[in-house]
Amino acid sequence: MKKTILALNHKEARQFLLKNESYCNIDLPPYLNFTILLTELSKKLGSRNLNEFKKLLPTTEQNGAGNKRFQPSDFEYVNYKLLHNKNGKFDWRPFELINPMLYVSLVHKMTESDNWEKITKRFLHVKRRSCVECISLPVVSENKNSDVKEQVLKWWDGIEQKSLKLSLDFKYLHHTDITDCYGSIYTHSIP
Repeated sequence: MKKTILALNHKEARQFLLKNESYCNIDLPPYLNFTILLTELSKKLGSRNLNEFKKLLPTTEQNGAGNKRFQPSDFEYVNYKLLHNKNGKFDWRPFELINPMLYVSLVHKMTESDNWEKITKRFLHVKRRSCVECISLPVVSENKNSDVKEQVLKWWDGIEQKSLKLSLDFKYLHHTDITDCYGSIYTHSIP
């Protein structure tokens, strides 16, 4: 069984999530590497929260609209959107790179000791009470393989190989396809 992120303590989880491969799993050219940026932002943030950094943002007073501080949510394009063509035709899938500062802040918040304990306990609780298995949890490579390669191998073993084993016990298999649904999912409707 492959080691998932849930097997890590809060410090290891933070270190794992601040890796370039964890921040962005889109195939980008090798010269686009976010490691230094994420490391520096993490150092700057330290034990502070994002609200302290918001104090450095300009106020609306400078625009003559009062004395309200700008919030990341005030900006429509706080994240970077790019389109990916899946098949060389007309199937374009939107990808969004979360603002690195917001990402680092979220990672810091999630990997605070108490929060990380709650997250891992909740996943284990759901796993015990459910017949649904989450194969998509990030996998931590314990050898020279990349985390991405280990993730693909886990998917292959957990989905493809398990499907073959289960095919001996079941007469029917129902396949679903959610291709091209990403642009139409209203994410706030997901509990």
